[in-house]
Amino acid sequence: MLLKSKLLTAGVPSLFTGKVYSRAVLEANVERLSSDISAERVLGELGEVSDNTIHFSNVSHKMTGLWWEGDDLWGEALVLSTPMGKVLLELVERGVSVRLVLRGFGYCDGDVVLGNYVLVSVDAAVDS
Repeated sequence: MLLKSKLLTAGVPSLFTGKVYSRAVLEANVERLSSDISAERVLGELGEVSDNTIHFSNVSHKMTGLWWEGDDLWGEALVLSTPMGKVLLELVERGVSVRLVLRGFGYCDGDVVLGNYVLVSVDAAVDS
């Protein structure tokens, strides 16, 4: 199953974190990750993750694409048949609203994410 979700809009506070990501910061990270996505090396977890390590026991999906539609950054992921992937699939099949969310690290100036931001992965979380 493919999961497709708008991640955020550049220059507008993220609905998930409240942080503001500039398009330039996001474009640099999308470009950097594109070869890893093509090589099927970008894995994501189910749920909110508080660190920047991929915990293989929690992997639910692999990213298949990141792209722009106007100022909106979109992502697509293939749900895997791992234990957490099966949970994710069940949630979606039962109508739970799930979205893809960025996971990374870097500094902020207030709520504005600065240019040293590093996107690590894209996770799946219940839409609040």
